[in-house]
Amino acid sequence: RSVSLRLYLCAWEVSEIKFVIWNTGNEKIEDINVKLDLTNLPFAPSESSTEQNIDRIYSDETGTVIFRIRILPDAEPKVYKIPVSMSYNQTKKDSLIGLDVQGKPELTVAIEENKAQIIGQAGEVAIRLVNEGLGNIKFLNVKLIESDSFDLISANSNYIGDLKSGETDTASFKIKPNEKNLVLKLSMSYKDQNNNDYTTTKNLELKVYTKEEAIKLGILKKDNSVYYTGIAGIITVYFILRYILKKRKK
Repeated sequence: RSVSLRLYLCAWEVSEIKFVIWNTGNEKIEDINVKLDLTNLPFAPSESSTEQNIDRIYSDETGTVIFRIRILPDAEPKVYKIPVSMSYNQTKKDSLIGLDVQGKPELTVAIEENKAQIIGQAGEVAIRLVNEGLGNIKFLNVKLIESDSFDLISANSNYIGDLKSGETDTASFKIKPNEKNLVLKLSMSYKDQNNNDYTTTKNLELKVYTKEEAIKLGILKKDNSVYYTGIAGIITVYFILRYILKKRKK
């Protein structure tokens, strides 16, 4: 008969499939052979073959065979049907087992190429989120932990929601740095396809410049307004004095 197994696997993970064979007849059975057919399937035997044997099982007793299989990297999260054949006493029976492969999610985060951050000036920081695992992510929420090293101007959390395998998204926060080269601490909470909870934290280094460094590197234009204001003032004074002197000569 068909049997359904539910396995929770990720790439290269190994799992065991156990068959318990119960002899319900009145006579012993001999030369029991159980074989898995993994042809064209993303599985490979691990530390065992795809074929197991039991010499004999007496009436009303059981025998057990165990297969160790490894899921290959090209496996997609879905149900795979594996043909199983069992033979004994010159009798052969064929069946199918269903393996429901549900890959684990793997969330990675990094700071995207942002506009240069300068001490004392508000700027937006974009965080790139990537699900590199085989499983999907649900209810993803990204939170920026507040710190004395910056003033948080925007909300401290971004709700992303679903992030399927291979997908990317972005969380954005607006901050005003108070010091150079600060560290952003992020907390990510989400669920997988089976509603298992995950909470992870990540520290990301953020390059921050002083105003002087930003001007020197050409990131920030030098403020010449004071210089031009001074020149304008001198010119104004010059024309006033010139006008007064002309008036006195008359």
